[in-house]
Amino acid sequence: MTDVLEGQLQRDSAVRFNLRADARLARNMCVVCDCFEAEVFRPRNLTYELVRTLENTPIAANPLLAAFQDLEGQANSPRLESFDWREHGVSIPYVIFIAGRCGSTLLTHLLKASGLCGIPDEFFNNSHYYNVFVRAKTFSEYFSGVVRMHSSHGRFGFQIDPLRFVHLKQSIDFFNVFPRPTTPLFWMTRRDIVAQAWSFAKAKITGVWHAHQLGLVTDVADKRIVTDRDIWREIALILHSEQMMENFFSEYSLDPCRIDYEMLVADRNATVIRVMQRLDCPVTGVIDFLARRHEGTERLIYPDRDAFIARFIAKFQVELEEIEIRRKALDVGKLQKRLAAEFGILP
Repeated sequence: MTDVLEGQLQRDSAVRFNLRADARLARNMCVVCDCFEAEVFRPRNLTYELVRTLENTPIAANPLLAAFQDLEGQANSPRLESFDWREHGVSIPYVIFIAGRCGSTLLTHLLKASGLCGIPDEFFNNSHYYNVFVRAKTFSEYFSGVVRMHSSHGRFGFQIDPLRFVHLKQSIDFFNVFPRPTTPLFWMTRRDIVAQAWSFAKAKITGVWHAHQLGLVTDVADKRIVTDRDIWREIALILHSEQMMENFFSEYSLDPCRIDYEMLVADRNATVIRVMQRLDCPVTGVIDFLARRHEGTERLIYPDRDAFIARFIAKFQVELEEIEIRRKALDVGKLQKRLAAEFGILP
């Protein structure tokens, strides 16, 4: 893990930074996250059971706050109870909740390129990386710095996965910091859960999450194939993450704008229009942006993907049909016990 922390990172195919000088800050992020891939803290050895444990992480061990424990070893940063968006030049903050491997990188790339939606990214998934720029000593300083550096045209947004959102909710008074009337919410998922799970599993094996990382990640030479167990572990995590968010939306009577990978692939411009309209972007600005030629992110392509997925779907047809029917309410624990009993696939 230390080797990865001290390695080079690349963002947006242009900027490389070495985190050696910030190793102390990055190590603090690992209070409860030793299971995470240190390169942007992607879950590597995360299991469904461990997620259930981390959901109940006490606030004292929250990695988002612990990351800003100062070098003298004082207490964690205090919780952010409120935020003055107007003072930061922002009238529309927004949040993109993501299930992962769902096209969110492409979506935020397009929103950035528009120049109208701020510079959305995973600021609260990967605070150790962005603090290289902000240089904050407390979480509140970091929050303020990120907003100032990554907002434009009165808008600031970020994407976040369900587990990291648990930590963020402990770190801030969410509905006081992000008032409901002025904060559009988005929920981005992927309908094809097998392809989504394969994408997660392959990324964890290779260390490559995006095409621009090829040649930068030391363990990309790992040729271990994806297994049925790998896929089912990822499916369990995806289902649980989705159910966490659906419970959150239901509990607080929220109605997020729902988008998914398949929508983005089928009609990129229509999806972007939908999002930018929710952000109250001027119509002329949206039209001008879509008329300009803009690049997207490259899709990772592996020769073993399609054959594996075809065999997997044929082998587990009954189980996958059940997921399709009961995806929001499926008992993940019972599914895992059934897989262990019938196929010898342990969690």
